[in-house]
Amino acid sequence: MNKETRKTILEAGSLMTLGIEMGISIVIGYFMGRLIDKWLGTEPIFLIIFILFGFAAAFMAVYRAYKVAKDIDKKEEIDHVGP
Repeated sequence: MNKETRKTILEAGSLMTLGIEMGISIVIGYFMGRLIDKWLGTEPIFLIIFILFGFAAAFMAVYRAYKVAKDIDKKEEIDHVGP
């Protein structure tokens, strides 16, 4: 397997895990909020709060992936310009 194919496969795997992480973050927020609301009898207050936390966690996952991709691109740019 050449270097370019390997890089493409790794990038695709990274994007797939990002999608899974986003979905799981929101689902966990939903179930935690629902559980706390049932326990305290405060429906839908905590459900809404924890879904928002789930969306925030999903956004942070996207942001982390963006930073990693940006750093990789910067490193590749430096490698291409090198001596």
